[in-house]
Amino acid sequence: MKLSLLILIWMSIFNFVDSDSTTSYSQNQFSCQGTSYSSAISKCPDIGAQKMSAGGNVTVFVRSANNLPNRDHTGPSAGVSDPYVRFTVGSIVKETKNIRNELNPVWNEFVNIGVLGSATLIQVEIWDKDSGLEFTDDLLATSSVRVPFCSTFYSNYTYNDCGDAFGCKSEDSLWHMPSRQQCVESGFISFLNGKFCSDGICLLLDFYIVPFTMGVERQYKKYIQKTPLLSALGKY
Repeated sequence: MKLSLLILIWMSIFNFVDSDSTTSYSQNQFSCQGTSYSSAISKCPDIGAQKMSAGGNVTVFVRSANNLPNRDHTGPSAGVSDPYVRFTVGSIVKETKNIRNELNPVWNEFVNIGVLGSATLIQVEIWDKDSGLEFTDDLLATSSVRVPFCSTFYSNYTYNDCGDAFGCKSEDSLWHMPSRQQCVESGFISFLNGKFCSDGICLLLDFYIVPFTMGVERQYKKYIQKTPLLSALGKY
């Protein structure tokens, strides 16, 4: 009985489940995380062996956040914060829409960040959208996350029923195909060190990464039954 109780307590501390999803979100679930690039790339599943080819076209599905502070409680338009999420990688800046008057916002929004290598650092900020009467937007929380691991040799195929071979709409590729490779990782970012989602600020995310791939022509079709694929990133 005591052992079962301890297991339940441990699960409640180290896991957070989105109320609108059956996906379990673990704070350490994203791969390739670390304080520096070298430490992060060494924590990838391949221990950095494919550091020049791991990565791809990165899209983040922003689910929800909780326990955000209120920055709109004073002033001529006092109310509740109107949060949005901002992702920054170098000169690349992408944002979600803002949610009006909500401290536990649900976005359920896809944000394409672009072509990035695994373990690339992404700055993640949650801002309060202010009206003209409030002058400027207010920063609610800031943290960072690194691009999880993905390679053509590691990813799964995803399938969409399009009716015909080129009927699929693709938001992150010029190619409209009914199937493609894709890596998916789910987790959350905690913005307060030492705090869990129950009493801290958390942001739930899903990473969708289409890996770098290049088909190779089969010269010896008699011996090679499946078309080989190469994964290459190089400099960008």
